Amino acid sequence: IKNEGDADLIISNIYLGGSNPTAFVITAGGQPSTLNPQATQTVTIQFTPPNIGNFSTGIMIVSNDPDTPLAGIAVTAEAMEEAKPKIVVGPTLLQFGNVEIGQKALRGFQIGNTGDATLKVSSIAFSNNPTEQFSITTGGGAQNIEPQDITTVEVLFSPTIAGNTIGQVRIVSNDPDTPNAYVALTGVGVQKTKPKITASPPYLEFGQVPMNQTPTLSTTIKNEGDADLIISNIYLGGSNPTAFVITAGGQPSTLNPQATQT
Repeated sequence: IKNEGDADLIISNIYLGGSNPTAFVITAGGQPSTLNPQATQTVTIQFTPPNIGNFSTGIMIVSNDPDTPLAGIAVTAEAMEEAKPKIVVGPTLLQFGNVEIGQKALRGFQIGNTGDATLKVSSIAFSNNPTEQFSITTGGGAQNIEPQDITTVEVLFSPTIAGNTIGQVRIVSNDPDTPNAYVALTGVGVQKTKPKITASPPYLEFGQVPMNQTPTLSTTIKNEGDADLIISNIYLGGSNPTAFVITAGGQPSTLNPQATQT
């Protein structure tokens, strides 16, 4: 407020009027005063909206100005929803399936911010990893994600024991609606499969055989393992291989677990 006249300006009252005066308050400079010519007085007004929408008021100044005894300053404001981050995590379940012990499997999930304020991720860590079969390889730790941006987190499953394994990753952020987000983990550690060859009987004894006779004996090869047994060759060795001949079952083959070949 300025007195541009050539006599003292006596301000007797300063108040708020208009349609929404309760949304505003004068915080400084609202006291009655006398302004000498060219002197000024600053009035500070604060806006505290009770809800979202448009608001207006007026700073009303009562003085001894003969031309403008009641001066008004229009004040308008719009209250908008507060900007806030919005976390989106997906997928929320990582399934690693069957992984042989000693091998590894990698899966990933994404963290996005669909809000209109910076998403501040303070922690990405396991809230459940009892057997320590899972580990975060990339994308872990504190970070900021701007609106409409995404980041990727990769999790490694390295089973050292057989059986089902579960885990959980917790993402802690400043999202006011979802301060804690979770990703579930599942995997199965399996023993490495392998074939196991057996023969029954393990040896063949022809005993004494008259000349010009050709007796036959058989042995049964069995796969006692849990993976296919690939037989690439069957042949005769030893000191007298020419006195014997394989008459059946000597061909290469693949035996499934528990299968036999005679």
